[in-house]
Amino acid sequence: MQPMIVPMVLKIAESQDKTDFESVTFPTLVLVLGTAAGETLLLLVKLADLIINKYNQKKGWSNVVCEYGQVAIQ
Repeated sequence: MQPMIVPMVLKIAESQDKTDFESVTFPTLVLVLGTAAGETLLLLVKLADLIINKYNQKKGWSNVVCEYGQVAIQ
């Protein structure tokens, strides 16, 4: 199911402002990063710049870095 939904969510994220992205989309993407595999994981890595540019809360960077780091280890 993730390979169908995540691309749509990321497409919507492109048009969201940072506030909406941080409060609505980002928390869900963090959960997806922990379970993503295959095509979904590849898409999330390809669009990491979108996630990074939309997310500007300094305290949350540890979440982003940790999740991408855990994915890299797997």
